[in-house]
Amino acid sequence: MILKEKLTKKIWYQNELWKLEKVFSPNKFDDYLLLSHPSKSEIHSEGIIPVIMILIDAHNDTFYPNIEKVRKTMKVINQLNDQREKLISKHQRYLTDQWLSCFRLIDEG
Repeated sequence: MILKEKLTKKIWYQNELWKLEKVFSPNKFDDYLLLSHPSKSEIHSEGIIPVIMILIDAHNDTFYPNIEKVRKTMKVINQLNDQREKLISKHQRYLTDQWLSCFRLIDEG
């Protein structure tokens, strides 16, 4: 059984901060967390931002409480992920330019 007093109102799951909506414990062996957060990529035509909701298995899915040390660690992880994405994007642009230059050489020759 999950220690409900150890849970915070927000949970870090897959490097994102989610709101803990409800804890389900259908029996003494299983615990599930219902999490939600506003969509970052969608918006309805009326200007309403949809809410994404997921149900995770508290014993098999990895999540973290929203405490100060976890927030600082997640900030560092997210910054490193952003830097990694920028570096990958830069190198992919270079590779694309090289690929396209092959066609420019053919057209000019």
